Amino acid sequence: LLQEAETAYKGFKCDRAESVILRAKAALAATESGRPLRIEEEGYALRGNEILVECKFEAGKTAEVQSLLRENLTRKPTYALPSGSSPKLRRLLEEIRGKAVGIVSISSNASDAMVFLGGKEIGQAPLEAALPVGVAHLELRAKGYTSAQQDVSVTAGGKQSVNLRLTPTGRTVVVFTKQPDIEVYMDGELAGKTKVLPLAADVAGALKK
Repeated sequence: LLQEAETAYKGFKCDRAESVILRAKAALAATESGRPLRIEEEGYALRGNEILVECKFEAGKTAEVQSLLRENLTRKPTYALPSGSSPKLRRLLEEIRGKAVGIVSISSNASDAMVFLGGKEIGQAPLEAALPVGVAHLELRAKGYTSAQQDVSVTAGGKQSVNLRLTPTGRTVVVFTKQPDIEVYMDGELAGKTKVLPLAADVAGALKK
C-alpha cells in the first residue's frame, strides 16, 4: 500500500495517495491494537504521514500538516523530515517539537536495562530521550532484575533526570574459567559468557584450590 501511495504521490495524484495511505493507516492501527508495531512498521507509519504532509502542505492545509507532524513526533520524538523537504516545513516541525517534547535523562543501577515508553522499547539506559509532553509511563527491564516503573510529567522544552533502581531477582552466580568468552547456560538458556577478572594474587590462588 505504501509503494502504491508513493507512486501516486510522485505522479502528482495526491487524492489517490491520500486514499491509499488512509487504508494503510487503518491496517496499521488494527495491527497496533494487538501488539506493538515492529521497527519497519513504525517506518511505514512515519512515511505514510510524510506523504500526507506533503500533499496537505501543497494544498495549504496547515492545521492538518501540524497534526500529522505532531503524530510523527509522538511516534518518534527524534523524528526528522527527509532531506529535500521544504525549509518552511522544517521550521514548522521544529516549532512543534519545541512545544510537543521535553528531554528526559534515564539511568538505572542495572547497566543493561532496556527502557520502555508506554510498553514500546526506546533504548538502553543510560538514555537521553525526547519524550512527548504529558505523562510518560516509563518502564525499565533487565535480565535478573524485577522491572521498575515510573510516571514522569514531561514539559515542553524541559529537561529532567530520572533514576530507576531495579531489584535483583536472585543471588548472583559468578563462573570462572581458564579462558574468557565461554558460554554459560542456566536451565538450558544462554545466561552469558565468562570474562577474565582482575583478581588479587591471594584470591586467584584460593580460587584455583
